[in-house]
Amino acid sequence: APMTSLPLESLRAGGPSEGLHSLGGTCRPVLSCIQFDPSLEVAVRYAVGSTLVCDRLEEAKKVAFGDVDGNRHKVVTVDGTCIFKNGTMQGGQATVERRARKWDSK
Repeated sequence: APMTSLPLESLRAGGPSEGLHSLGGTCRPVLSCIQFDPSLEVAVRYAVGSTLVCDRLEEAKKVAFGDVDGNRHKVVTVDGTCIFKNGTMQGGQATVERRARKWDSK
């Protein structure tokens, strides 16, 4: 598969706004949940942007669809479900279980 290389010095990346730290519940910026080498901070900020993480899918949906603060957000859950700003969902525990069942029938 083709790969894209982005020089660190050319990246411009913000991070989550301060307001995203106070949405309540278990919701928090992904950037505050991961550890990384400080020399890679620009790359990590570029990769995760203002993505949020929530413990439960129900809460993640409310945050993603703007029920909490009136703005849509990209949100992931701790089980790997990703809810994009446009409303599509991908991955998570259901995907893992579906893939696992595929092997049960073989």
